[in-house]
Amino acid sequence: VTKLGKTISHTRTEFICALTQKPLAYASQVKYMPTGNWYMDLVFGNKFFYDLYSNYIVGESAPIIYEEKHLIRDVILSNLEIQLVSGRGIFRMNKEHTNPFGAMHGGCHAMVMERMGNVYAKHQLNSDTVVLKAMQIEFLKAAKGIIHIDCETIIKKDDEIHVRVLLKREDGKIFSEG
Repeated sequence: VTKLGKTISHTRTEFICALTQKPLAYASQVKYMPTGNWYMDLVFGNKFFYDLYSNYIVGESAPIIYEEKHLIRDVILSNLEIQLVSGRGIFRMNKEHTNPFGAMHGGCHAMVMERMGNVYAKHQLNSDTVVLKAMQIEFLKAAKGIIHIDCETIIKKDDEIHVRVLLKREDGKIFSEG
């Protein structure tokens, strides 16, 4: 944690090569902490009240433990339909993609965006491989149900492309932008 306030924390994770001990990459994230509502903070900050919430409102009495699967192939790509030429796709969420509130987990947003952006960039650059240099995501709404994905080129020069990926509802309202 690099900075911690009352409602927001800033974190940085560094990835170090096991052999050389040199930095390979880093990730930074701004995380919203409490809800700002005393009632919600009480429910979600207290195990007893959270258990009541999860058992009686959400309807889960025990945590769901999923069988181990290959993350990209079995969890993400098996639920992603890509329309290569148009730069569009559809992601069909199921329970393993959601947080306890039934919305798509933020890490799942990132994986879907990365996979879709990867395929789109390869097609646009007519290349077999691409390397993701940076990714930034703005989470705007809780994503639920069938997710529509649109990719668009922001900048394209030589062998470099900047891609915008939007996750949207069927009516076009944006869940997240990356």
